Amino acid sequence: MKKILHTFLFSILAILVLFFSCRKADLVTQNTETNSNESSEFKFFNNNRTSDVTEKILVNYIKRQNDKTHFVEQTVKQIGLPRWNKAFKMKPNSTNSIQANLTGDSTEIYYIPFVRDSQNFVNAAMIISTNPSDTTFNYKCDWQYSQMQNNTNSISDSAENFAAFFMFMDKTVFGYNKFEITDPNLFKINGNSAIEIELTNINNSSNNLLSYVQVCQNVSVSVISCDYPESPECSGSEGCDQCFMCRAVMNYEYCYYTYVEEGGGTGTGNTGGTSGGGGSSSGSTPPNCNNQPTSPFARNTFDVNNLNAPCSGGWTPVPINPSINYLLTTMGIVANSATHNWLKTGTLNNLRATEIHNYLALNNNSQNAIDFCWLHLNKMMAEHDYASFVAAHPNDIQNVYYAYLSEFESEVTNPCIQSLLTSIGTSGFKKGLIKLYQNKTFGQNAAYKLKFKESASVIGNSGGQVYAKNEPVVTLPNGKKEITILLNTTLINSSVSKEYMATIILHEILHSLYKIEYSATTEEQQHLAMFDGGDCLEIARAVNDLFPSLSFVDAVALSLEGFDEITFPGGNIDPTKNHYAETHYGMGLLYAKNKAIQYKSGPSGLGTLC
Repeated sequence: MKKILHTFLFSILAILVLFFSCRKADLVTQNTETNSNESSEFKFFNNNRTSDVTEKILVNYIKRQNDKTHFVEQTVKQIGLPRWNKAFKMKPNSTNSIQANLTGDSTEIYYIPFVRDSQNFVNAAMIISTNPSDTTFNYKCDWQYSQMQNNTNSISDSAENFAAFFMFMDKTVFGYNKFEITDPNLFKINGNSAIEIELTNINNSSNNLLSYVQVCQNVSVSVISCDYPESPECSGSEGCDQCFMCRAVMNYEYCYYTYVEEGGGTGTGNTGGTSGGGGSSSGSTPPNCNNQPTSPFARNTFDVNNLNAPCSGGWTPVPINPSINYLLTTMGIVANSATHNWLKTGTLNNLRATEIHNYLALNNNSQNAIDFCWLHLNKMMAEHDYASFVAAHPNDIQNVYYAYLSEFESEVTNPCIQSLLTSIGTSGFKKGLIKLYQNKTFGQNAAYKLKFKESASVIGNSGGQVYAKNEPVVTLPNGKKEITILLNTTLINSSVSKEYMATIILHEILHSLYKIEYSATTEEQQHLAMFDGGDCLEIARAVNDLFPSLSFVDAVALSLEGFDEITFPGGNIDPTKNHYAETHYGMGLLYAKNKAIQYKSGPSGLGTLC
């Protein structure tokens, strides 16, 4: 009997444990759901707050409405969270608003911008209108501009005013000044579609609920305008492109006077004043977009095939580029000057500003770097071809500048030598050549023409055969400096490695650059300047660029070739130059000479043969 009783009691205990376990699980699930709901509401009422008294009254008013109708959770799903700290107050439109005529200045209207967590632009605003007898609120969403009057031959319709006001809110919350226009019918005038909008200044504005605001926004509208279709600068792959010559800029003022329009969700009640009281109310969520109120309406690029797409804003903010302000300070660019406006115009120009910023920072904002950047910038502004060339070769502005200025001409017929000349640079960056040239030439001498010729016999200054020789520099009618280099095809043959050939050619190019800069110097003086000034390392880096698998030690050894008149005068090693080579180039002259010989010794030697 005792055993049966124990079994019965154990069964009862097990049932009770199971019951309370299930009950606890239900409570945990229920609490989790409640906490989840409370989470969005908590963020709604507590995030992005200030200590402003009026803000607190407005928040408490909306909180009381939500306690009765529980609209906040749905609102957050649709339009995100409010930026209470960016709320502002506006005057009613005394001429257009019936409400304003009835209530006069006693009506106060507050705008609270809304931003979704995953986005960085304002997509909606809650509008709270208060007067001594009543309080209402509704919403405006960015996509509603498409439901407003928009004459495509006029640039100041309701749709444009509405869009400009949302841009003002983007500026207030995020600081944006510029917006790409993605709806081709927005801000369209006389058949010209707008490209972008820039907010220049705001009149009579104030933030954080401190005073009334009647927003009048000055706007620069950039539109596609092919006034010079015959100009090469205006011909893109699809006709007139968006270069600076294909743009027209028009300035307008858009004013947004507040009057609460019907059509959005609305709620009514009483703010309760500073005492925190309240009256009866009914809450509301924002207007449905495409009848899908729970969708996270992410803004996409405006669909030109569906100009009535209800959930798309017709503009996109252009991220602020800190490089432009950096250039204003560092280079002394005047705000709102032609240079400043060029840098701010379009994504490509913004990228150019970042490249110049990086170049200046890399060169410690030296005066030479600043002077060069002005040359580069002015040339991009003046020559569309150059700007296009820079865009095709980004992130290396100094190499690009000299590469663009150079001309290359070759009369060489030897296929092996010509292939090497091509790799040095018939087009593009001309890596090795530019790294040498940019360190020796600047300003008016930057434009040059490099010309190569071949000969079975090239006689040096000592009367013997030499691998290569540069002729006197000639100034062409267009001001460019023509550099001609003779290559000895008898010595530069299939038994000489390409690495050795490249070293010879770069050595002669450097001679020519010295002739441009220092026309009175002799070849021996040039050799002394090149050797003692560290230019052998520049040659080594250039050869290494052309042959990445070549060790830098071998590249340095090759670069010390060709200086025999100062390193081995009379066939004997110069101890002073040898010590300099050991301390500055990391090797003795004899080691370098023997290594260079291996690169011109045919199949038994080192390097790449033709």
